[in-house]
Amino acid sequence: MPNWLRALLCCGNPKKRATAFGGDPPTITASSHDHGASLPAMSDGGPELWSPSARPPARADDPGSAMTRAYHRDDARPAIFECGAAGDRPTQTRVTMLPFTHPYDYEGSVKDRLALLGQCLDRTDQLGAGDDAGTLPILLAPEGFLSNQDGGALTDKERRDAFKRIAQYSKEHPGVLIIPGTCYFRTKTQVFNVVPVFYGGELQCVYCKRWPGGNERIEGLTWGTLYPDASKDTRALFRLRGLTFATEVCNDYRRNHVLRFYDEHVEDSGAYPDMEGVDVHILPSLGVLPETDWLSTYTDKAEGATKEQRVIKFTHSRARKGGYFLHCDAGASGEARPDEAQIKATKCTVHRREGDDADHTGYTPIPGTIQSGSGLISFGPFLFP
Repeated sequence: MPNWLRALLCCGNPKKRATAFGGDPPTITASSHDHGASLPAMSDGGPELWSPSARPPARADDPGSAMTRAYHRDDARPAIFECGAAGDRPTQTRVTMLPFTHPYDYEGSVKDRLALLGQCLDRTDQLGAGDDAGTLPILLAPEGFLSNQDGGALTDKERRDAFKRIAQYSKEHPGVLIIPGTCYFRTKTQVFNVVPVFYGGELQCVYCKRWPGGNERIEGLTWGTLYPDASKDTRALFRLRGLTFATEVCNDYRRNHVLRFYDEHVEDSGAYPDMEGVDVHILPSLGVLPETDWLSTYTDKAEGATKEQRVIKFTHSRARKGGYFLHCDAGASGEARPDEAQIKATKCTVHRREGDDADHTGYTPIPGTIQSGSGLISFGPFLFP
């Protein structure tokens, strides 16, 4: 068992859990579980440096007709999903991210990771104990956090059990917006990689990844872009307590899902005349680092392809001026596990779009702090636009 997991899963005793995080005893208990050790199968291939002499761009499998349904103008689902959470619009946020790296941190079952998530929520409460009443705490994990210990797909029952556990955490931390990375699971006919959003004690909405990585497709199953519970399905954007969020996953950003969806279904539709972008754009990933890397973008003429290879950076974001881009990545870099400097520079980052930025090229990093004893990285609090 790795030391980070041994420390965090010391036992179900809340006092010992607090010791692992270096704080006062929290109120939630969580027990440890059996664990295993093997490498994950899921990967989006990771970032790569590109020059005219480099190898051709990486390509993802085309989900085909499922993509057509996902983008259809006649889709009955609203462009912006309205969450049922009540409360005034927050004035600021504190963001806490969970560094979780492929393939080093995949030891342990999904139950272990759920216990870890509960402990991270305890620490999130401790970090925000002195914050203004108008602060919205956000806890974000990377892609694949909710998957099997080898990175494989959970069963649908395992997914349901995991969501019930997180909903219970949300009841105990009702003011925290919990985005536990992605959940990779399969049903009898489909395989999904989804971003669940919890707040106020319940699952608010779910986003389905559109563009799978090379090893996410399971033979005999189709790629799911429509969540089984249509009442929770958000196509890209959701609104919670007066704030508008965009969410997508890894290859979706390469294929500019939010950009195209926002431009077509929000900006060009005329249905949202006062919209100037989203307050927060969220990207959990496993190998996409838009802040720093040259990405071999897609020139295959499939839906979402770019016309030429170029640096993407934040040009695929649709954050409003003064809005934020939150990125939490699980990809390993080379052969070494990322150190604290790399985690802060590329793996767990928050960027603010400047007020005079006209073309999504002016994004400024918000400094984050690695929390001693827990490994979490905390940002803020900082003001919403």
